[in-house]
Amino acid sequence: MNKKTINVDQLNDDNEKYSRASLDDFELGRLLGYGCNAAVYEARLRISTDGISRTIIPSEFIINDENSSESDTEILSRQSSNTSSIYEDVHDNLDDEEHLHELTLKEVRYRAATNMNTSSNIDSNLLPAGAFNLAIKILFNYGTQSNTEALAKAMDKELLPLRKCSYHPNIVQMYSCFVDSFPLLNEAYVHYPMAIPTNISPDGYGRNKTLFIVMRRYDLTLSEYIRLSKPTHHERLLLFAQLLEALLYLKRHSIVHRDLKSDNLLICSSTGELVLADFGCALYQPPNLKQPYTTDEICKGGNLALMAPEIVMCQPGPKSYLDYNKADLWASGTLCYEFFSLPNPFFHGSFRQEIYCDQQLPSLLPLASPLIERLVHSMLRKNPKERPSVSCISNCIQLCLWFNSTILKMNKNDFYQAYMWTALETLFNKRTLSSVELSLKKLFCQRQSSQSLYEAQSYLDQLTA
Repeated sequence: MNKKTINVDQLNDDNEKYSRASLDDFELGRLLGYGCNAAVYEARLRISTDGISRTIIPSEFIINDENSSESDTEILSRQSSNTSSIYEDVHDNLDDEEHLHELTLKEVRYRAATNMNTSSNIDSNLLPAGAFNLAIKILFNYGTQSNTEALAKAMDKELLPLRKCSYHPNIVQMYSCFVDSFPLLNEAYVHYPMAIPTNISPDGYGRNKTLFIVMRRYDLTLSEYIRLSKPTHHERLLLFAQLLEALLYLKRHSIVHRDLKSDNLLICSSTGELVLADFGCALYQPPNLKQPYTTDEICKGGNLALMAPEIVMCQPGPKSYLDYNKADLWASGTLCYEFFSLPNPFFHGSFRQEIYCDQQLPSLLPLASPLIERLVHSMLRKNPKERPSVSCISNCIQLCLWFNSTILKMNKNDFYQAYMWTALETLFNKRTLSSVELSLKKLFCQRQSSQSLYEAQSYLDQLTA
């Protein structure tokens, strides 16, 4: 018998946002983790008495590409040979060869983006009956009124991926959210007794209702995965590249995470997929990620130990502001030590943001290559103006993944040809790559222009000079 399915988002309609879904729709399993502000449990949708299995199919994965009749090869071949259209879309200061390169790169970007959407693995997100493939985050409510509007406003940072972002493979996948009564679970008295509502426990400080977030469940944190799997140098770079892709995506949406740490990096153990989670300290600050800092009552973020120097040392004033443009990049540079099984010098070591010198940064050798060490040290420069951009670093790491040192030293034309071969291989020979490698390559290809490629190549060349 075919079982019917529904979308979790159908539990929340436009007129009754947060009100139709409830904790009764889910069965909670074991406690996955907890902190000062929330607890996370594994979960699954309940099977109703009529046999309906509620299954999650994120709508952002459903792509209608029926109008595309040409194959990737046909479009790229047509575009590459049709030089007459080159001059309509590119800058006048490029020579003929660069015109051709730029147009072909534009077509590759389009095809990579389209292929990224249409090849998303929908089946991996289907939840078979009986599987705890979900995680539910129970936010602790200490001071907000027990009504939907007040809770949604007070906890809006947690919902930034759901409200401001579309699907990205390296951002935690949120399916839905709802408001319900705080549940008295077995672990509550042991692990988070203060969050229990006062009408249930005299020692509790919590309110009656709170916000629940339904997410995809991931197996391990970064530190757990590194310890258990002992990944190779290439696999560690794949993980780090995924973190940078997440940060680049957030920056383009005017979001800064502000609480980067290994516990907030979750891994799917079977695929090596990494996602950035826990947006409780995140900030949405369009258009330039600069927040006025007029008083010290304004929160700078979460993890003080991994807070960028320019944020830690910023003093409040009428003309002062917190510039977060490269703050997450700096924090990710400190985390790279943990990616390579080394102690984080700013978290586990004696380094402090206010007093360290660039020349004193610990080595990552021999676990990381010399080039990766130089890239990480460039991310950790104390002066943010001396750090490269998130985009440049992300592109550099990807070039290190897919190209050898000889190719990186090539002239522009030869380097372009090598890149095009890699792009075509990515689009058409998917079976030779893991799902993570394929995803990273597509993200890389869909944003490249000749300028961004040569900028990354030039920066790597500068570091090795």
